[in-house]
Amino acid sequence: MRAALLVMILASGVFAQAIPGKLIENELPAESKRGEPLVYAIYAPRAYDASKPIPLILALHAGTGSARQFTSFLRALGEAQGALVAGPQGFREVVGADGYWWKGDKAELASIDRFVEHMKKTYKIDESRITLVGLADGAELGLKWVMAKDRKLHGVILLNFLFKKGSMKADKGLKFVLFACQDAKEKTRSLAKEAEKAKAALLKDKRPVVLRIMPGSSRSFFHAWEREFKYAFDWFGGKYDWPAELAKKEKAATDG
Repeated sequence: MRAALLVMILASGVFAQAIPGKLIENELPAESKRGEPLVYAIYAPRAYDASKPIPLILALHAGTGSARQFTSFLRALGEAQGALVAGPQGFREVVGADGYWWKGDKAELASIDRFVEHMKKTYKIDESRITLVGLADGAELGLKWVMAKDRKLHGVILLNFLFKKGSMKADKGLKFVLFACQDAKEKTRSLAKEAEKAKAALLKDKRPVVLRIMPGSSRSFFHAWEREFKYAFDWFGGKYDWPAELAKKEKAATDG
């Protein structure tokens, strides 16, 4: 399937730079004979101006997903935030399914670094406004990547993932937003409880975090996600004190 994809990429000429209002796929060549090419997708908002700095939303897709699928889903977010939405694709192709898995190994962590550096070199990225959005397996990989060292990110959004505590070397001020659907499960584990565990670990390490448990059982996205994501980005940018507002609402509900 990868060979067919490469043929399609070459035939369509999408090695060009991002085009406003268009979703394109591209591929970084393998770094060695034993390596694999890095497939990725990118969407530029309609107001994109290559001469001006632009935020980057780094999108890490779920298992059995793809870079194109997840980047396409986040196009509305890119338009709302005036940001490029782009993400690499997992190396492990799922047999008999339209998607790719993340292994979570060193090679994939290195591929994220390589991809981000490629974006910085290729586009005029506002490096103070790089936000990671990860879903399921992509969230787990993203958290591991984020916490490995201080990457100077704007914020982190993780959805419906299994939490594995690891090293916490990211900047202490980095803000995290965790989403989980109330009745969603993975391998019989409640994703809401997994998100609660992640929040507890982040708070113990004195990191700013917001947890949002949403209705439903979806393991992907949820109703009203655009509104919730707006709150997240406003909080990242210092325009909205989301934790304080949530605390007020919780107090009002308790008092009522």
